[in-house]
Amino acid sequence: MKTITFFLTVLFSVYFTNSSFAQVTLAAGDIVILQFNSDGGIDELVFLPLVDLPANSIIYFSDGSWDSSTSGFGLATERGIKFTVNASGITAGTLIKLLNPTAALYELEPSSLGSLEFYEVDGSVETGSSRELTLSTSGDQVLIFQTPDGVITSTITFIYGFNTRSANGYINGWQADTNVLSTTSTDSHLPPNLTALNSEQSNKTTATALGISGLSGGHVDNWQYTGPFTAATRSDWLERIHTLDNWSSDDATVYSHTAIAGGASSVTVNSTLGTDNFEKETITVFPNPSSDYIHVLGIKDVTDYVIHNSNGTEISKGRLTNNEKIEIKHLASNSLYFLKLEGLKTIKFLKK
Repeated sequence: MKTITFFLTVLFSVYFTNSSFAQVTLAAGDIVILQFNSDGGIDELVFLPLVDLPANSIIYFSDGSWDSSTSGFGLATERGIKFTVNASGITAGTLIKLLNPTAALYELEPSSLGSLEFYEVDGSVETGSSRELTLSTSGDQVLIFQTPDGVITSTITFIYGFNTRSANGYINGWQADTNVLSTTSTDSHLPPNLTALNSEQSNKTTATALGISGLSGGHVDNWQYTGPFTAATRSDWLERIHTLDNWSSDDATVYSHTAIAGGASSVTVNSTLGTDNFEKETITVFPNPSSDYIHVLGIKDVTDYVIHNSNGTEISKGRLTNNEKIEIKHLASNSLYFLKLEGLKTIKFLKK
């Protein structure tokens, strides 16, 4: 009887642990890239979240090519890094660094931000001595994506794309969908639901993919954002990141990640938004903290919303209009929650 009881306890524990996972899906453009180094085996990347990342969120980074003809990755053995956000969440503006001091195994800096696991995009766990993306010096891409259950082989939602390859037939820095990939590892079509920065740079605030070498006129191995780092809105940050003059490039020498933002660990992303769905680019949630209800002020159109707790579990959802209140009496007191406005922004609030 004890053996059966123990077995059932373990079975139910595994079931409820797995079934309780709820991924908070980010919107395209919620994370951008500030640095890409591929020379000398020093494959280093620096990312900037433009929204708060809820606790236990799972985000993948891969150098896999996207093949539009198959709606999948071009090469199954390309690597994917699974980044799980820590239990406290990550504030918008925090610099997230994937460093490679041994030219073999990526390390997260600061390590307190979460944990890393290593996979191939076909789902195989990467256990070899080399667990880096192996960014090609002849041009490569980095794709940021999520899946609804956190498993790399599930349905993919792309968050951002960055491409350092340049070749004939490219459109806005990405291989044209009508062209067959010249290589299934370093040549990539634009992933679905991402918008490439165009050659006129006229869509900076809505672009979610940067084919930087193609737009700059030729392949370069190493790139670093060197534009302004003063406080700005999400929309303004996207405009800065997608301004080619705000980037430095070097085809032989890697950039130091400590030089970004003068060595600061974070920058400021203001809570105002650059989107047509907001009056004067401002949204206000009040009172915050609150015990009974919150008002959302500044929305122009009817907007869908979802509330998640700090573990990423969906608590409630609905639709709201400007200055409409959301009842929160049923939420646990003295707890942090995340209000996600569909396609726009995730905002933290505290239930007293």
